[in-house]
Amino acid sequence: MNPILAAAFPEEALVDDIDAAHTMATDLIREAVRDCRATIPYGAKVELRVGLFTHALVYPFANVVLFQCWTTTDEFLVLCVWLDACTVSNLQNVILTLEHHERIKRMDATLAVMLAAIVRDFSVTEHRERVFATRTERASPARASKSGSDATPAIVYLPRVRYARAPDVVRGNRELRLVERRIHDVASHLRRSVHASSEQLALAAIYGMTVPDGVTFVRAHRRGEKDREVVYRSRSAMQALFAPLDTTDEHATADEHVTSSWFWFEDSVRAHLEAAHLSIERLTPFLNGVEILAAPERGEGVCLLHALDLDRVVRAHVDALDRRRAEAPPNVQVRALLLTRGVVSTSARARAAEVGIEVSNGIGRSPSR
Repeated sequence: MNPILAAAFPEEALVDDIDAAHTMATDLIREAVRDCRATIPYGAKVELRVGLFTHALVYPFANVVLFQCWTTTDEFLVLCVWLDACTVSNLQNVILTLEHHERIKRMDATLAVMLAAIVRDFSVTEHRERVFATRTERASPARASKSGSDATPAIVYLPRVRYARAPDVVRGNRELRLVERRIHDVASHLRRSVHASSEQLALAAIYGMTVPDGVTFVRAHRRGEKDREVVYRSRSAMQALFAPLDTTDEHATADEHVTSSWFWFEDSVRAHLEAAHLSIERLTPFLNGVEILAAPERGEGVCLLHALDLDRVVRAHVDALDRRRAEAPPNVQVRALLLTRGVVSTSARARAAEVGIEVSNGIGRSPSR
């Protein structure tokens, strides 16, 4: 990446309080992990018009969200939001120059807040269509080859904010009350218990923790009023940090009802699980879908689900879920479910019946499809 990037950001778009910006980014990532109720579609194209940047391609994984930030000159910069560490990769490690050192630190803090807010709003915010407008964009073959994608239509997610000014960290903290709420955060931990349930043992295994005899696993959570937390989930971090766009802006029109299909699909999956009295414990995104670990409101064991936003599901998808189920601790009862929007092939249904995987299709199929 050319060091000219350092001079491309307008002064008024950069934060002044570097430490406060990084602290807020950490708080936003922590909230995205702890209160995650949805995911970022793999390979999502998000508009990011600040400095030389035009957009970012976003690739979510279990412990990191990778942002491939593209510029007006068709170069790109890769930055990572590390979910376990609640940090954003350091820009100074990418731009190897001592020139504009202080300015690069301010850019680093500004981008950290911006990317953390994007991850948080995709993961936590209710009614994401109020945060992101969407449009369909058909890439030309030449441009598609440069970005590593194909020439099929892409959905572009357009944050309903303007990045012309620096993120207002003070207002963001005030509207989201991040500092105040942080006091009530409880990290995942082990505590003494005569009996650890199979559900907690399975959760501990998913979180990478070994549970000795005489203790149980407690996942990360926040003490306090649940109704109040719902209020904060309805607020957008990006709109608290940046000036919101007028709802009559061009971003809020056009194909929005058609192109927010991922939001529609995930909401339909959540409604399906709620109707089945299953509580979501963890979401892990992957290409064209999401893996969900859920616990039944009554009974023992856990449910492992693959929700696939595909036109057609084949036997390989069933086999992938069967392999994941086999990784569970041997003493944990695991119910496996495969949910999909599209049709399920005959061989996939036969294989699912053979290995005891429940299959449901037509999930999130909207009239606009």
